[in-house]
Formats: sequence, C-alpha cells, structure tokens
Amino acid sequence: MGIQVSDKEPQLIGNFSKEPEDIKQLQNVMNMISSLNKDLIDSGFEQYQYQLIRKGKKAYVELK
Repeated sequence: MGIQVSDKEPQLIGNFSKEPEDIKQLQNVMNMISSLNKDLIDSGFEQYQYQLIRKGKKAYVELK
C-alpha cells in the first residue's frame, strides 16, 4: 500500500506488505530517518533521535 498520512496516528507512516515496492519505500524512509538523525546530532539535538517501528503491516516513526 505504501506511505499515508493519518490525523489519528501522527507517527504512522503507512501500511506496508512484503512486496518489493513497499520494501523499497520502507528502505527510503529508513534512509531519511538516518539522515535526519545525523542532522539533529550535528545541530546539537542528540536527545531527538528517531527510529522506524513496524507493528504488523503498519510502520511508525517514533522517538528512540
């Protein structure tokens, strides 16, 4: 299914299956999160580090 936005669950990134295109989208999101974390550290905001969490088919971005 891929990336989606939810007002009820703001940390929700979307629903993902094991299809190759969904896996590629998840990898892109993980790369963006990694880049964001590096930028936050470089700016002195080490306390704000995020991670991608999968719960079933749903993926969330949450603070570590």
